[in-house]
Amino acid sequence: MRSGFGLTILVSVLVCGGLVYLLMPGADDPIAGDESIVMYCAAGISKPVQQILDEYERQYGVTIQVQFAGSGQLLSSIKTGGGDVYLAAAKTYLVDARKQKLVREIIPLARQHPILAVQTGNPKQIRTIDDLLQGDIRSVQADADRTAIGRVSKKLLTPDVWEELVQQATVQRATVNEVANDIKTGVADAGIIWNATADQYPDLEIVEVPALAQSPNQITMGILSSSRQPKRALHFARFMSARDRGLLQFTKFGYQVVDGDKWAEQPEITFFAGGLNRLAVESAVERFSKREGANVITKYNGCGVLVGEMKVGSHPDLYFSCDTSFMEKVQHLFHASQDVSSTRMVIAVQKGNPRQIQTLQDLTQADLQLGLCDPDKSALGSLSALLLDQLQILKAVRANQVYSSATAAELVSALVIGKIDAAIVYEANVVKQAHALDSIAIEDDRALAIQPIAIGRESDQPQLSARLMEAILSVENKAAFDEYGFNRLADQ
Repeated sequence: MRSGFGLTILVSVLVCGGLVYLLMPGADDPIAGDESIVMYCAAGISKPVQQILDEYERQYGVTIQVQFAGSGQLLSSIKTGGGDVYLAAAKTYLVDARKQKLVREIIPLARQHPILAVQTGNPKQIRTIDDLLQGDIRSVQADADRTAIGRVSKKLLTPDVWEELVQQATVQRATVNEVANDIKTGVADAGIIWNATADQYPDLEIVEVPALAQSPNQITMGILSSSRQPKRALHFARFMSARDRGLLQFTKFGYQVVDGDKWAEQPEITFFAGGLNRLAVESAVERFSKREGANVITKYNGCGVLVGEMKVGSHPDLYFSCDTSFMEKVQHLFHASQDVSSTRMVIAVQKGNPRQIQTLQDLTQADLQLGLCDPDKSALGSLSALLLDQLQILKAVRANQVYSSATAAELVSALVIGKIDAAIVYEANVVKQAHALDSIAIEDDRALAIQPIAIGRESDQPQLSARLMEAILSVENKAAFDEYGFNRLADQ
């Protein structure tokens, strides 16, 4: 009885302990052991960001140490202080930070553009930038070296006009909020601020200026290279940029948000790639998945097979085709594609080339055992058939075909084991088989495949998919393309 009573107590303790754990902040947090995030944030975006920080801290029990200041001032602090996340009011700061190797991932959030802000009723009847240059107007401007609004406005206006504005200004401020407050309190009559900032100050009136409205500036955040907890930082960034989490706050405060991802603790995306491309992307996908804490479901196959699946209902988040012809067949399912690389078609033969094959015409010789890709299942098969048909030797070559496959990799394997004498494959397929095979160049400009990549229009994770695409195109992954003999068009 005593042992049974003791077991009952133990079970009760474990159950209660489990309930206590589930009620603790961060109990649903998929990332254990990270207690704080150091964030640098543009002061003009503090209102929506503070709401998001509070929500994230409540849900995950993670402390966020945030420094609010002008975007330029923050970038200077990052160079000496390190941290995890940088949120700037202008994308140019993130571009600069990446060039200096301070930032890795860049994630868009919302758009805003500069406007003239004046006091309610516009008592000085200010309508244009030139009006600010009148002697009786007290204007205030943001410092172009320290703030995004100053930097963007300076770029949009002519150098002479900007210089006059600075000289005419009563004072230059370090944040856009200070500019807005000066106008609100009557210290100044007008100044240039963001349209979204003006929405947060009901006492101010907006004057749209065509020269300034031409810039739908992007508010962007980046994961700092100095972060010691990139998975946590990316989890927070995904929360901030999710359409049903952080972006709700940006919308509430008058910002025009980007097409954000649907929130998921561990997001999942589907990646279709032609079998050829697997050689160059597999390691990048693995690194990306580990760093993001995301699940990438990969499907590598002949592009004809993949296109067939898409036509009957499969809609991947990202598609990396072996050739533009097989992207075109499903382009309506994707946003605009980007050409990533190219590779030439070659004739692969046994080592030493015992059949003395030199041209495509030689594939018609008697008793040749030939392998070709299926034109309905593979981009290579389709390109091969088209080229042979244009050379008017398709029928004669097919008479020697004894092996068909959906991918070039299968043809290479059949060739290595001696099942066939020759095959038309991609150059990238045979680079690693130089010890066992020889390859014959096909001297024809049409014997070239270009590999495009595109993000699905129906993707619930467009930003995550864009980051995977960026990882594939990255300098870090260039070596994988070079290793297999691809020509990287993205770098050009």
